[in-house]
Amino acid sequence: MATDKFTLVIGSKDASSWSLRAWLMLRQVGVPFNEIIVQLGNTETHNDILVYSPTGKVPVLIHNALIIHESLAIGEYLTELFPEAQLLPENILDRASARSLCSEMHAGFTALRKSMPFTLQSSDGLVTTNYELQQDIDRVIQIWQQCRTKYCSAGNYLFGKFGMVDAMFVPVVLRFEYYNIPLQGIVKQYAELVKQHKFVKQWIAEA
Repeated sequence: MATDKFTLVIGSKDASSWSLRAWLMLRQVGVPFNEIIVQLGNTETHNDILVYSPTGKVPVLIHNALIIHESLAIGEYLTELFPEAQLLPENILDRASARSLCSEMHAGFTALRKSMPFTLQSSDGLVTTNYELQQDIDRVIQIWQQCRTKYCSAGNYLFGKFGMVDAMFVPVVLRFEYYNIPLQGIVKQYAELVKQHKFVKQWIAEA
């Protein structure tokens, strides 16, 4: 793939959680790529993104002449393109479980997204929990606890090696820190591990 060209179009690093997910996966596979940042929240943001993607949304991965939008699709494409990176587990049963969690993160947690907007502006956020938000928080904690309990022998991340599932949940780790959501035990250990990941730290520094 020496002649291949990869370009990732992302939103502002302090505000685009979906861009962070795709960026982490691309960094994890280790392929060089160009990075185009579109500032979010401007009157021209949608039109600026339309230059690269028909959806007018980020992230967008451009591989040669191919355009892949949506973080989930980008992750699946990178998994097929770079199987040695093991973004998803090798075992077919574990891979199915991992895909289920990626899809759940992609499609669910509406209350969490609404009540706890992603931001890296500061670290003193406050949030008032309600029933729906607490359900989402409890479900995230349950996922992390179950995965680390089952797969910890293979490594410290949700399925052993840092992969697609971790990338999907990194913005939630950062949300929990910003909004001061209390964590305990192996769940807290996981969150601390994620925050120390070299690519997560790089994104935060650049934001």
